[in-house]
Amino acid sequence: MAHADYLHHLTSFFESRADDPLLSQAQTAFDRELTILSNLDLTPAHTLLTSCYSPVKRRTPRDPLCMLRLLLLMLLRGVTSITTWVDTLRGSPLLAVLTGFAPDDLPGVGTIYDFKNRLVNGPYQKPCEHVTRPADDLKRRHTRHLHDKTDDRHDYPPLYHSQSEALAADLLAHADVPRPRNLRNDHGRPAGSDGHSPVH
Repeated sequence: MAHADYLHHLTSFFESRADDPLLSQAQTAFDRELTILSNLDLTPAHTLLTSCYSPVKRRTPRDPLCMLRLLLLMLLRGVTSITTWVDTLRGSPLLAVLTGFAPDDLPGVGTIYDFKNRLVNGPYQKPCEHVTRPADDLKRRHTRHLHDKTDDRHDYPPLYHSQSEALAADLLAHADVPRPRNLRNDHGRPAGSDGHSPVH
């Protein structure tokens, strides 16, 4: 969507809801975002963005300029979660229109992630098993190998949370070793309970 078409898109939306008091309130609340995006011509980026897509079109992709505008608006609003952002757009017709999309035709979370990956990967290259795309490399950097970490824990001695646990573990480990000062006599009663002092 070229910038001229984007401005026409905004004008048509405002004219169709001129009598809506809620729209007037929203326009005031999002005046900063409206001013920035209505004056920011993204048209020159169209060629660069389309180069990120395969030349063989299986289906018509989402308008790349609107997708870029959607991410810019997300940054302007200070939202860091794409899932949260999609929910926000679905609940605010004006914010949705500011992206360039119709409120009832917004891209889903997966589509936005896919577009972001295209930006990271740059110009389209035919997939090859010997080539790692930048977006795939970033995913691997943020993947935690929890299974490996769990196995690694068995390679280390257990950690005790207190000296009492350490002492108890030591006593259990040497339970069969005679102690020089057994606190019980041969009958299993505490030494000295028969009136005699324990023999040392």
